[in-house]
Amino acid sequence: MKWFKHHCSEKDSEVMARIEAEFGFEGVGRYWRILEIVGSQMMPDKNWAEFPTKFWQSSLRFSPKKLQNFLGFLAEFSNLTIEFSQKSIRVDVRNCLGIQDNWVRGRKKNSGVTPEKLRSKDKDIE
Repeated sequence: MKWFKHHCSEKDSEVMARIEAEFGFEGVGRYWRILEIVGSQMMPDKNWAEFPTKFWQSSLRFSPKKLQNFLGFLAEFSNLTIEFSQKSIRVDVRNCLGIQDNWVRGRKKNSGVTPEKLRSKDKDIE
């Protein structure tokens, strides 16, 4: 995915208010960085990114303990599902369908998978 949409009023959402109260503007920036990382890996059938823990530490500039604290917070209060394994972390964006760009939608369209229900043709409406 090359870009994703978000509402201009997102800054006023409960999630952003909680992140800012707990982690300041740095936390808000790190949240958007996570969405950028997941977005860069997104495909028509993939709305998650899994990388080694060290990658997430480096990308978000967190110590191991602060990273776990931050991601645990996001798992509780945001639209992200976080899975920790021994050496990697998987971040899943639950409602990614609404933020996909046209490139991903085009890939879905050409994949043969119908992303939405199609309306049936009604002969009375013409």
